[in-house]
Amino acid sequence: MELTGGRGLVPAFESMPLLQTASIKFDWTSTREDNNDGFLLLGRLSDATNLELISEPQALSFRKDLMRCTAFSKLKTLSLNDWCVEPDFGPLLHFLQRSPSLEKLCLRLSKPDEHAKETNASYVSTEPFLASKHLRVVKIRCQANDERVPKILKVMSSYGVPAEQIDVKEGNWSSEGSYSDSEQSDYSYSDTDESD
Repeated sequence: MELTGGRGLVPAFESMPLLQTASIKFDWTSTREDNNDGFLLLGRLSDATNLELISEPQALSFRKDLMRCTAFSKLKTLSLNDWCVEPDFGPLLHFLQRSPSLEKLCLRLSKPDEHAKETNASYVSTEPFLASKHLRVVKIRCQANDERVPKILKVMSSYGVPAEQIDVKEGNWSSEGSYSDSEQSDYSYSDTDESD
């Protein structure tokens, strides 16, 4: 399933237990104010194996829905952008804690939030946990000198992700959202899987 959209209400979905892959890209900033959980977006995607969730950092829809999702038990590959690390790393920690089968995580960081520098470098989940034992690679694609990256590396390390499983590449994002690697990177983490 692929869903792309602009501002407005997040669409409603029924349960989709057979859904394997979903790509959701939008900048909606509101959800339906309704007690009916039929309007949960991420809850309806919690059985997916592959998820791509791209949103503007200030969009609240993913954050609101995520707090109501108990687990992503089948999730193996996950691609996220800036919204998952700003301002508090809460969504990233939520996925790390509640995705026991996760094998590959890709973070595409293109637009540092103006308040990112103010974020405290200490991140503590309400419950102690370790990331999925199946997690074999974390790819971080970012602009040069993105100050969030060292903080993300610290978060990953504190939740059991070894440095050798993290591949950081600096590059440039075009206005269309495509990414190109720079020739040099300040980070030396390696990854046996070289594909993006």
